[in-house]
Amino acid sequence: MVLITGSGCEPPTSPMRVLPPGVAFKRPLPEGTPDPIALGETGVTAAGFEQTIPYPDEPLPASPLREVSTPSGLKIAVYKEGTGAEAKPGSRLLVHYTGRLESGAEFDSSRNRNTPLGFELGAGQMIKGFDEGLMGAKLGERRVLVIPPELGYGDRAQGPIPPNSTLIFDVFVVEVK
Repeated sequence: MVLITGSGCEPPTSPMRVLPPGVAFKRPLPEGTPDPIALGETGVTAAGFEQTIPYPDEPLPASPLREVSTPSGLKIAVYKEGTGAEAKPGSRLLVHYTGRLESGAEFDSSRNRNTPLGFELGAGQMIKGFDEGLMGAKLGERRVLVIPPELGYGDRAQGPIPPNSTLIFDVFVVEVK
C-alpha cells in the first residue's frame, strides 16, 4: 500500500490509500465520493462490496459438474461448486462475468474492467435470465448461463447486442450477502 499526499490538480485534504491490483479493502462511500476505481482501489464497487475471491484465470473445464434447463428456457451449467449461503431473492451479489453472443463475440466483461458487478438478486436490476440463473448460487461458484432472448433483451437491440439474441454469460460469484 502506498500513501500519497497529493495527486492531480488539487491535493487531497488527507493521505489517500492506493492499492495494487488484486488487493482491496472495504470502506463506506459517502455521497459524492469519486468512483473508487478512479482512486486506484481495484475490487471495490460503489455497492460497498469487498472483492475477496479472485476471478479464476483457468479456462472452463471440458464438461460441467451439472447442467439444468429450466421451464423458461434458461440453461445453467455449473463448472465449480460454491460454498456458504445460497443466493435467494433479496440477496446482494457481487459477480464477475463475461457476456458473449452465440457467435462467440464478447459484448461485455466486468473482468476486463477489473470491477465486479454488485446487484440485488430478483429486484429487476438485471435481465430476467441473469436473476433466474443465479438463484441458489454460492460464494466461489462458477456458472455459464445460456439466456434465450425472452429472458434477455427480446426483440430490442441493446448496444452491441442485436435483437432476438441468445446471451451466454460466464459468471463467477465473488460475494453473497
